[in-house]
Amino acid sequence: DRYVVAAVCPKRLADFRAGRVDLRTLLLESPSGKWYITVAKGTIYDPLELIPQAQPVADSGHLPEESYFLRPAKTH
Repeated sequence: DRYVVAAVCPKRLADFRAGRVDLRTLLLESPSGKWYITVAKGTIYDPLELIPQAQPVADSGHLPEESYFLRPAKTH
């Protein structure tokens, strides 16, 4: 499996987790603009190798579609 990895602001991550912002927007708002590709190999305990990407994530073709939201966790 291949994954996009990017830094995000804690407040915006909280907004994503609460369903107030979509994943595409979260990635596009990365404060550093740097992003990486990683490939999951081995087990969950193995470190991931981050491969820096030169082009902007917006031009990469790796962004999810708009309106990909997490459903907020239900509280009982």
